[in-house]
Amino acid sequence: MAQPNEGDGPSYVLFGMDAEHEKRMTMKHDPQYERQALDWVQQITGMAVPNVFPSLKSGEILCVLLNKLRPGIVPKINKNPSHVLLERENIQAYIMGCGILGVEPDEMFTISDLQDRKMLSSVVMNLYALGRCAQTLPGWSGPRLGVKYSVTQEEKRRRKDNRESERLIANAQAQQYREERASRHALLEKQKSETAIKVEDSETERMKKRRMEKGRSQYDLKKAKRKSISPVRYGLDLEHQEKLVTKALTGDALHDEAVMDWIEFMTGQEVDGIYDSLRSGVVLCLLVNAIKPDTIPRIHMKPVPMLEMENIQAYLNACAAFGVPRSELFSTSDLYEHKSIPAVVSNLYALARAAQKLPSYTKGKGKGAKFNGSHAKKRARGDVDLEAGVVKEARYRCCSSCTIL
Repeated sequence: MAQPNEGDGPSYVLFGMDAEHEKRMTMKHDPQYERQALDWVQQITGMAVPNVFPSLKSGEILCVLLNKLRPGIVPKINKNPSHVLLERENIQAYIMGCGILGVEPDEMFTISDLQDRKMLSSVVMNLYALGRCAQTLPGWSGPRLGVKYSVTQEEKRRRKDNRESERLIANAQAQQYREERASRHALLEKQKSETAIKVEDSETERMKKRRMEKGRSQYDLKKAKRKSISPVRYGLDLEHQEKLVTKALTGDALHDEAVMDWIEFMTGQEVDGIYDSLRSGVVLCLLVNAIKPDTIPRIHMKPVPMLEMENIQAYLNACAAFGVPRSELFSTSDLYEHKSIPAVVSNLYALARAAQKLPSYTKGKGKGAKFNGSHAKKRARGDVDLEAGVVKEARYRCCSSCTIL
């Protein structure tokens, strides 16, 4: 069986992971590099050092080396130790002395690296680190190991302290940045939440106001009509008649809401109800001018019945000019005298469809599209013969070319 070379590792390692580990350590072994370190130790101590193991195994030569570099750094050396514990004591004293001279912790080796031959290359690397530190010792003029090194221990500590202070400053800046970012994020979330709450509150108030106005208008109208001309006074017939009157006169609440939202978007005017907000014709004229500017050059703002009806008529003329069919127009009295609010809503749907074809209609693109003809979105249009006490059948139309009963 071939005998291993000195420094290769224990001779009993032949297979398995131990053999692989031994092979890696052998590849790291540089005989010339090792020989230079051993020669340096031999020149300083005056003792023969033919190899790392077993020459340095007892730790005696290493302790003598330290005392040559700085006398008295190892106060007690176990000479010719006869027990492994005394050898370990010497090696431990050497490792502590290296730390005092300024060898970095990552350049140290463990006791088992030398005594058990686990990693002899670490011992050689430690000797080179000790050689660098020796060059910076005050008054040292002995042999030099490795390249010239002129950084003193004070300079090394100063550089280390500077790196540590820079690290602490960088950590503090990073922590401050994270805190500021978290604070800004929390502030933005708070502002976003407050804005959402305000918008929701305003929408809720607006919807509540619309419902109150609509309910008041329905109640007043039904009460007046029932007391004046309706022959039905009680029972299911009265309840049925009230439902029909409400549907015929006030229309579909869902469609009314969509129409009012569209008018508000186009004009910027607040619309709480179809009848109350559009009765003067001012908002209708503003809507037409929003679709196509200067279509109605003069809008009467005074609350005079004749002038308000002129506004409504001007709006109807503009609708006809935009291409709204005559069947989709309503009469002035339908709105001004509250005769048929569904006819007004139907006309606004028709206007939204006609506006889509106009080149000047840019603000509401996409908004008016949801009013386009769809059988799924029917709207009520009908007349009521209150004198005879009969409600005519409501007809649901989705466009000018079809009628869905």
